[in-house]
Amino acid sequence: MSTCTELCQKLNRVQLQHAQLPSHDELLAQLPPLDSDGGWCLGTWCQLQQRQQCAFCKLVVDAVLGSVKKTHDEDIDSNQAISVLVFPDEQSFRLSYPSRLGTRIAFVAENAAQARGPDTARALPGAGIDISRLNSWLQVCCDNHGACQQHQIETKDEVVVRDRNFSSSFNENATSNFRVIDVESGCIRRVALDVRYVTLSYVWGALPMLKLQKSNFETLSQDRGLDGVLKDLPNTVSDAIKLVKALGQRYLWVDGLCLVQDDLDDVVLGINMMNSIYRGSYFTIVAGSGTDANAGLPGLEHTEEDGRRVPQIIREVAPGIHMTILHGIDWHLSRSTYNERGWTLQELVLPKRTVIFINGQVYYRCQESNWSEETWAEKWIQCLDADDSNISRMPDPVDGFLPSIWAYQKLCEDFSTRNLRNDGDALRALAGVTRPMAAGMDCIMVEGLPGYYLDHFVLFVASHGDLRRRDRFASFSWAGWEGRIMWPRENFVWFNEKEDGTTERVQDTVNIFKHLRYHRIVSWKSLDATGSSEDLSFRPYELPSLLLEVIQQFPSLFHPTTSETDPLRDPQFETHRIFSHSSGSSGGVPHWDRIRTGYSFGSKWENSSVEAEQSGALPGFNIKALDLANGKSEFNRLVSRIDNIHESLALMNWMAGRHGRVRRALENRTVIGRQSLSHDDELELSSFRNSRDMSLADEKGASGWRDRRIENGRGAMERQKQENPNFSRKTVDIPAFPPYTVLDFITISLHLQTGTNTPQHNQNIKSHSHKSPFDRISGTPLLSKKGQIVGSLHPDNTHLMEPPGSTIELLLITRSHTPTVSSALFQLDKVDTNKPMKLFWVLHVIWKDGIAERRGVGQILQSALEDAFEPAPCVKPIFLG
Repeated sequence: MSTCTELCQKLNRVQLQHAQLPSHDELLAQLPPLDSDGGWCLGTWCQLQQRQQCAFCKLVVDAVLGSVKKTHDEDIDSNQAISVLVFPDEQSFRLSYPSRLGTRIAFVAENAAQARGPDTARALPGAGIDISRLNSWLQVCCDNHGACQQHQIETKDEVVVRDRNFSSSFNENATSNFRVIDVESGCIRRVALDVRYVTLSYVWGALPMLKLQKSNFETLSQDRGLDGVLKDLPNTVSDAIKLVKALGQRYLWVDGLCLVQDDLDDVVLGINMMNSIYRGSYFTIVAGSGTDANAGLPGLEHTEEDGRRVPQIIREVAPGIHMTILHGIDWHLSRSTYNERGWTLQELVLPKRTVIFINGQVYYRCQESNWSEETWAEKWIQCLDADDSNISRMPDPVDGFLPSIWAYQKLCEDFSTRNLRNDGDALRALAGVTRPMAAGMDCIMVEGLPGYYLDHFVLFVASHGDLRRRDRFASFSWAGWEGRIMWPRENFVWFNEKEDGTTERVQDTVNIFKHLRYHRIVSWKSLDATGSSEDLSFRPYELPSLLLEVIQQFPSLFHPTTSETDPLRDPQFETHRIFSHSSGSSGGVPHWDRIRTGYSFGSKWENSSVEAEQSGALPGFNIKALDLANGKSEFNRLVSRIDNIHESLALMNWMAGRHGRVRRALENRTVIGRQSLSHDDELELSSFRNSRDMSLADEKGASGWRDRRIENGRGAMERQKQENPNFSRKTVDIPAFPPYTVLDFITISLHLQTGTNTPQHNQNIKSHSHKSPFDRISGTPLLSKKGQIVGSLHPDNTHLMEPPGSTIELLLITRSHTPTVSSALFQLDKVDTNKPMKLFWVLHVIWKDGIAERRGVGQILQSALEDAFEPAPCVKPIFLG
């Protein structure tokens, strides 16, 4: 066979070694030396397409076309260079274009003995999923993967639970509405969460389908009650029932048939249990193909008509040596309708095990392995595919802060790329993820954000500058915007001082603690829809506020009395102080020197935190994680970690509160579930907005709670006047609050002017596009009175922005020391990202009825305060909604 490049010539002479395909090292030894980019260039796209005589080049062409067709609308540049690479410990080739991840050109092994790595392909058989192989995957996982087990309790810890009799008084039945399809008895049955069951994740689409409702609840709950309506079920649900039976399992959970769809209370309770339902399942069936619930599970039936939809391309590259194109699970899912839906994200990442039907095949994904029909990966009991890492695996809430913050950030970024049919689902559809991550961060949620870490999480950036405002949610939260967002990784950068006086730039997740410790300015408080307030920043009252430290840096800007008076103690801001203390703080702000988190702010802060993280000392008992426990096994597992008297006392207090919830639940029990909920009950069951608020505030009585919040503040002001005859503060109008939580804080407000980007800057941004997952809307220059660039603004929506030359208001949020990607500050001379700069993170805001709304995030030089526009920089109380 005629070949075209030295690589192709060498590949044409590859042979089996002892009846095995070559290993990574053996393959490299038979190929030409790697080029400077770590691979082998095959020429331009034009040259590659002309080599019809080369089997390997034809495979590469097929692989590139298959990837580009689903990611780009434009044609491939004929001069685009195409290379292939071999990653460490892999035996397959990867493309240099359009991405190094997701696509492989892999050797095909005839049997397991020939395979030398998990990325070795196998020829697919005819139509039909091999049920025995799928069963063996599940069994191997159960027998060998500790991380995939549902409920692990050490023997010594079981004694703790039994001696205190906490488990027997948990009474799961009172607060759970968990039902399943009993495929043996043909009915809907209520069971405990501890039974072995399978869950289904699928796309509903606009297809009308049979649902569980009040009118058919009694009929479908009878033995064989489903028999008469099986024909009315969509194909995906029917196939899932068949699969569960074929695998020898009995129970299947499907949302449309296990939650009473016309009973709002039943649905809300079910949504609150999503973390338990999916996390506790034996495995989840993911129907990744098609656009609605009639797509079915392709390949399940053993019929000729149900053949594989995507043919496998196999070519002979050497005598007796064949290669094919492989794609990872994430590659397939990222191109599916399933991946476009907001609700399916938590259903994909919460389970310990998923069986994914896509590409006419079945793929297996768990905490320790990735297996599929088209590879020999199951030969390796533990083998995680690096290409699958974009789909985050959920950490356990007891794993500590860092795993939770990273997973939260990645999953919310992923969620922002997906679509929701209803804006009101913005927080509900991800509650199964955000609530466990909040527990892992030892934190309450505020409008979907980790409330104690707002100094980082209010700084999300629009990826394309086209966010659409969801006015039912707060603008400072990602939930308040539809569209792709990301958080700046620059807050994970720190500059460590070296002995020679220079600095070393280090990017590491653990550095977020340094950002939170040393860059803070604002003392946050929240006002939720019930009128309750919450302190979100821990700082001893006797210490000056961090904002005062900033003010004192600029004595020429602020009046001497301002520089001497702490804004948080200033009588002119009494309205905000009244709101802040109207209901009192829960006192739950985490102290980062606790054993569980392993982080303290002492002199040995850096070493102790890193050592604690690496030693595994962080996981432990977490009282907030108990709020996630809907099943008895979940509860026992968490309680089993108690190892001291203080945690035991905390548990006793928590159990006292749960006893009250159980009592009220039993009093309100009906045939279907609970009676219509009171406001207080809804606050207990639904915590999508924050720790006290409810998910349906925009649907039930939000205006009444809003009025109560305003009345609380005004009442507190009146009491101040009655108790203190000398109370003579200027009257401040209390705004008409929106139906969501607002942030209450005091900061410095300043005004700068928007500029225009230079053609060169725009060209640099354009040339950088599609090369980094952290790309974002390019920064708009912010100009001082002297016309100099002193900052960069990333607008949430460019069409909502004022025209260039407009003066806009900015609020100081935190300090910063590294310009973010695509920043207009890079237009300044001598910007060295290897050295720290003196910057502030800022929010651009506009005002509506006394409430500020964000319109963008940016960075400014600290010196910008001294050359800002009128009105001059001032200390200002803010209600941010």
